[in-house]
Amino acid sequence: PVERMVLLSTSHVGFATFADATDRIVGLESHHYVYDSAVRQRIAEGKVQEVGAGGSLNMETVLALQPDLVMVSGMGT
Repeated sequence: PVERMVLLSTSHVGFATFADATDRIVGLESHHYVYDSAVRQRIAEGKVQEVGAGGSLNMETVLALQPDLVMVSGMGT
């Protein structure tokens, strides 16, 4: 089972919400454009790190978060 996940698109937050798994998000591309109150609370508590995306993806941060799942998008850079 997925216990820790990194989402490289804020649109993936909706999938996590639908699956009742927002408590498993440990990393996001960016904290901007996140409107889910449970995820905003986790960000405020320091439980969700920004990891960047594309050329600015901080791979060291992603690896340090030890995710079971990294969700990416086939669109954009």
